[in-house]
Amino acid sequence: MKTLKELAELYKLKQIVQDSRGDVNTSKLEKDFLAFSAYSQKKVLKINFPNLYQLQDEEHMHFAAALSALDIKGVKSVDYLDFSGAYALSTPLDVVILMSLSQAGADNFTQARSHMNPLIGKIYLEGGAMIRDFSIHEALVGKVVSKRGALDLKEIVLFPEKFTPGPYQLSVRLETPMKTVEKLRELTELIKDFEKDPEQVLDPKAVDKVTTRALNLRKILGSLSRYQVIENQEVSAETNSCVIKNEKSELFYLYSPEKNVNVLVYFGENPFENAKIPQGLLILPGKDYQHVLLKLLDLGFYQPSTAVVEQRVKDLNEIYEAASRGLGKSLDEEYQDFDGLLKELDKTRRTFKDTINPSILVRYAMQLKPELLEFVLCPSTSDPVVHELLPRLSWNQAIRNYHNTKEFTGNFKRGSEQERKAMLDEVVSSLLFGNQQNNDVNLWLYKKYKQFCTNSGIVFDGEGTEDD
Repeated sequence: MKTLKELAELYKLKQIVQDSRGDVNTSKLEKDFLAFSAYSQKKVLKINFPNLYQLQDEEHMHFAAALSALDIKGVKSVDYLDFSGAYALSTPLDVVILMSLSQAGADNFTQARSHMNPLIGKIYLEGGAMIRDFSIHEALVGKVVSKRGALDLKEIVLFPEKFTPGPYQLSVRLETPMKTVEKLRELTELIKDFEKDPEQVLDPKAVDKVTTRALNLRKILGSLSRYQVIENQEVSAETNSCVIKNEKSELFYLYSPEKNVNVLVYFGENPFENAKIPQGLLILPGKDYQHVLLKLLDLGFYQPSTAVVEQRVKDLNEIYEAASRGLGKSLDEEYQDFDGLLKELDKTRRTFKDTINPSILVRYAMQLKPELLEFVLCPSTSDPVVHELLPRLSWNQAIRNYHNTKEFTGNFKRGSEQERKAMLDEVVSSLLFGNQQNNDVNLWLYKKYKQFCTNSGIVFDGEGTEDD
């Protein structure tokens, strides 16, 4: 039962929300941001240059063999890999390519594969001996399988009745392109059989079988005695999120341990359009961004933050003041939607500052309009998928487009110079906060269109060391 103090505070918050609600045209608000960008000094695309693993000598051949084993075509020779084996933005989400234990010191090449971090970390922890031994002559490769219990999530449309609530599991079976890990294990089993039944030595066929396998493996691996036999080639990790992409959809699976609820946020086609929806899985369309963000707040994936809203107010005021100075006049009448946003956000800031109870803050935030809601939230977990989703659910279309990496880069490549310039203007006019920067797109623009971006007034602010 609520206390009188809490009821009073809830009533006060309700009145504040009702008093602050106005008619803000989000489409016009986006145009205001674009207009103000001409006076902003922050046309900056920030870059974190990832620390990557540089392929050495024969590893280039090992990499080519790995691509062939994974049936990946059309990839030119590369010189660098991240710690999971990513080599470009186009690297499939479900492949692992390991060259050396030293690769563990590399960073993620792309944010899109960061959901695999728990699995990759466990591979280096549990599979260190396998990587150390076998990567001398070949790469270790595998395809990641995303499961909920015993159900492969790629088959969820076919078997929706097999879905049960709970955390997800990522697993991969590591092997070399020539399957030497399995072959060594099989050879070891044959030798053990000889030890159990010494009379097999009298069988020429049995002896020839073992000898042939041993000699063939020795040609590939060298001295077999130095290798540790791997009994289990599969590595698994439990996680609260995973991402699956295909030609038609991007599927973001989330799990909340506190509420024991599974969520699927999809972009593109609804995979269950003509199929049975699994019981216990909440399906949310990413295009309905304002309601999806509200629901994820309700489920605890995001939380209101006083520090965030204070920073947002500060940043928006700086933009407003820069535009006022540039135009030499007050903007209250000409840009009423932006001015209204500032006033409402400042009311929210004061309310957050005076409210201690976190649950009351959540209830208050859930009554805010979409364009305000994004300015007051932060992820309640360090899960990279939850962080990746936030800008994908922005009220600002330019931010949503910019964080759809594949579509943005494709449109940029196909666009005319004028269209490319417009795309850049829309992005930089809307980039107010660090979490809105898309490092994947920024790196791609830097490497492919640096001069064009510079000519368009874009400044690249980089951290780390740039690889060739």
